Formats: sequence, structure tokens, C-alpha cells
Amino acid sequence: MKRTISYGKFLLGGGIFANVMVYATFLTGIYNFRTQEILAMKRIPFVVKFALSTAVSGFMCHRLWVTSLYDHDLYRLSVKYRHKYDKSHDLN
Repeated sequence: MKRTISYGKFLLGGGIFANVMVYATFLTGIYNFRTQEILAMKRIPFVVKFALSTAVSGFMCHRLWVTSLYDHDLYRLSVKYRHKYDKSHDLN
């Protein structure tokens, strides 16, 4: 259980870092090197850009969390001892 909680905290920290990096890399625009932007980032409000970067990093963290929930060893142990703790479980 502690491993799951620490993994969640790790994903939270990684998500915050990914959010900042996605925003800084793709949504601020490099005005010194390009005369025309693909997207005119100065015209897009900060809230919209920040919401987009949050959605991207949140999606990445959510996919990592969902794929890590199924642990083979924990599932095997839970099936092995389920009849001891769950009276409604039928072994047939």
C-alpha cells in the first residue's frame, strides 16, 4: 500500500514538472528566433494555454496511474486469500 501511495506522490510531482515543461516548451513561443509563429501565442490568454498544458500532463499521468494499478503479484495474492476475507465470494 505504501508503494501505491508513494507512486501517486511521484506521479503528482512528475505531473507538475511535465505541466511546466509542456507550457514552457510549446506554449510560450520563441519570439527571438521566429518571425512568424505557427500559433500566435501572444493572442491566446494564459488561462487557455495553462489549461491545455494541464490537460496534456494530466492525461499522461492518468494513463501511467491506470496502467500501474494491475500488479501481477498483488492480484495473485488477492485471489489466493480472497475466500478468507470475503464471505460472499464463491470458489466454484
